Formats: sequence, C-alpha cells, structure tokens
Amino acid sequence: MSHEPKQSAVILVGLLSWQQSVITYIHRQWGCQAIALQPNSDEDYYVTLECDQVLRQNLLDEVAVCGTLEKLAETVSIAAVCTLNEYFVPLAAKLAAHFNLPGLALDAALNCRHKRRTREILARHHLASPRFVVVHSRAEVQEALLTVPLPVVVKPSNDSGSALVKRCETEMEVMTAVQAVLNHKTNALGLPMEPDVLIETYLSGPEVSVEACTIGGDTHILTITAKSIYSATKAFETKHTVPANLVPEQEAAVYRLITQTLAALGVDNGVTHTEVMLTEDGPYIVEVNARPGGDQISTLVRLARGYDLYEVAVHISMGGDLANLPSYLPLSKTATIQFFYAEEAGVVFRKRVPEVLPEGVYAFFPYYRTGNLVQETTSNYNRLGYVITLDTPLHNSAELAQKTLDLLELHVRTDWLTVMQWRLIGLFHYFREGLLRRQ
Repeated sequence: MSHEPKQSAVILVGLLSWQQSVITYIHRQWGCQAIALQPNSDEDYYVTLECDQVLRQNLLDEVAVCGTLEKLAETVSIAAVCTLNEYFVPLAAKLAAHFNLPGLALDAALNCRHKRRTREILARHHLASPRFVVVHSRAEVQEALLTVPLPVVVKPSNDSGSALVKRCETEMEVMTAVQAVLNHKTNALGLPMEPDVLIETYLSGPEVSVEACTIGGDTHILTITAKSIYSATKAFETKHTVPANLVPEQEAAVYRLITQTLAALGVDNGVTHTEVMLTEDGPYIVEVNARPGGDQISTLVRLARGYDLYEVAVHISMGGDLANLPSYLPLSKTATIQFFYAEEAGVVFRKRVPEVLPEGVYAFFPYYRTGNLVQETTSNYNRLGYVITLDTPLHNSAELAQKTLDLLELHVRTDWLTVMQWRLIGLFHYFREGLLRRQ
C-alpha cells in the first residue's frame, strides 16, 4: 500500500499581520506550507489571512502547544519552527528542540528575552553594559540608588517597544516608575509581565541597533541602524536610518562588542537585533533581541542592504548557511522610516496622502484621519503612523522623510472646544451606525 509523501510546513509562532510578506518566500524558495501558530486573540495584528493554515490556542500552555504540533505532524512534515515575534522567542526555541530542528537554544533565547539575565551574563563577562539593580517593590528603591546613582533608567525585565521605560532624575520619580511597572501584570499583547524591575545607569549618546545573524558560531553583521529617540524622558523611537553613518573606529568597536556579546549569551542559529548606545567611553549594550528588528527595520535593510531579515530568519530555521543567505539588489544607498507622533492627547488634523507618492517615498501610512482622537505618544505602541523613504538625486532618505512629513501638515489640537466638538461628532456617527445596523 503506497502512501503519498507529507507536505512540508514551516511553523510561524505568533506571526503578526505586517510580517506576512515572509509567506511568499516560504512558498517560493522552500515549497512549504506556512502555518501560523497564534495565541487565542481576536486582535487585528494576529490576523494572518495569507497563511495556508492558522492554529489558535493558549501559547502559554507549552505542553498543549507541543501536543497540537505532534498531532499536526501526523499529516504534515514540520520542516522548521520560526518566530519573528519578541514575546515567543523562548517558545519557538523549545518547539524547535522538541522536533530536533535547527534553531536557537532555549538558554540563549531566555538570556536575550529577559533583560535581567542579559545584564547578569554581560557583567560576568565584563562586557560593556550599564550598571543595574533589580527591585520588586518601591521599598527597595532607596537602597538601589546607593548602587546606581541618579539619573537612572527604570524598565521591565521582559517587555518590549520602549513600554514603561522611564528616565528618572529623582528618587520619587524612580518610585513612581517602579510602581508603574509593577502595576502591569500583562503587557500590550496580554502576555504575563515578570515582577523584576531594572534600575540602570543612564547612558548618554547616539543610539544604534545592530542587525546580525549567527550560524554555526559565526556572526555576520548585516548592517547598523541609526535610531532617533524622542527624548530622555519619553524614550519612544521617532526615526531609523539604514545604514548608520559611523566612523571606521566606531564601527569596528561595535562589531567587536556585538560578536563578544552574542557569544557570551550563547546565541547561535538565529537573527538578532541588538540596541547599542555610543557613549563617550565607547559602545554599551542596551538590550539584545533574538529576532529581527521591528519598526519596519527589515524593510529598511532590504531596501538599502539587500537582506530581508524575515527571510534570513526562516533561512536559518530551515538549516541554511551564511554562504547562501537570501539577498536582493539594494534600491538605495540609505533608507529611512520616520514616525508620526502626538506630543499631547487631542484631535488629529492632517492633509490627505497624495494618490501618487513623490519620488523616493516608498510607503506612507498615517494611522489616523482628521477628527480622530488620539492619546499622547509614550511608547512605540501608540505612534500615529510612518513614512519610508529612499535617496533621490536632490535629497538623502532622512531629509526626504522629514520633507514628506511636513507635506502632511499633521498636528494635534488640544484645546477643550475642539476636543469636545469631535467627541460629539464621533458619538453621533456611532449611534447613527448603530441605528442603521438595526434597520
């Protein structure tokens, strides 16, 4: 009795809607199905209609998740397990090991996922990282500040996107920031927060991120991304440019630190996104993420360097090597993403996005229309949109990004009369649509 061979499949854990471009690569390059393993969530960012199959369940129940994939393996051949999502890096590592597939070791995944572990390991290896203390209550703050003097940065151990990260100048500000972290039992995606709160030395200088991949113990730096932060007190990111314009000595120092850091953390067989502060004393590690950079950095790297970080991550999960990384012809010497944000809560006003985008504008996505009520931007999770630009004969990508934003004339009005007027308009449309649905 003959049996047809099973169809091979790549399992994508916690795939986000804007990461679905990798599915085409999986189909084209590997001839595999793309199966999304998603949490039980009805949020739009977990809607992945382009996948061949979507499995939904509680991803915190790892025993049940393994059982689901074992059941799946009766009908398909699981060729790889991969995640592009910060929060599911440890789960993907466990699943890859369970099915004897290439991937990041679990210890390495945890070393990167939990900032406390990262800091402890880098301190033991005497690698440049801020001095830190871990606290679990406001009562521990005063003693912690004897070890890490003001100003400091307070942050959760296992969140992302600059959420709840706060620069503090006084002891009372530190206590408030620590309590804010402790008050959050889950993050923006509904996943559990650890009780560890880090109080770290404040680092001053330009910030960059290093996009790299490591295979068989060999780390290859794909590019360095220049980053702009709104302010020391509100640490959300406002702009990224690929590549960063560093002097050779600076670049070499960053390369050495990244290679040593990834080795100390045990990182192998994966893509990494490492944030680095360029201080007067040299580069310091801010954090290490064992997945491709977010904020459309993968798009920027493809446009300016020819590497699609999502595709590189799948390539490694499939057992690919450094010699044949997926690559493309770059479209520009530099690429920039600039974000729109609200300095205060209020009502958005802006011009329409032109139907034909100006030369050099690759993508233009305002999230809000005129009349929408928005909150003050405090993290990467509540910005108002973005523009991605390339070099043109007249402007480099960073200059063009700012000029394009200026064309939109986006601003937020905060006066009481305007806010109340648009609240009433919103309520009118809400009740009107409700009545129309009932008819």
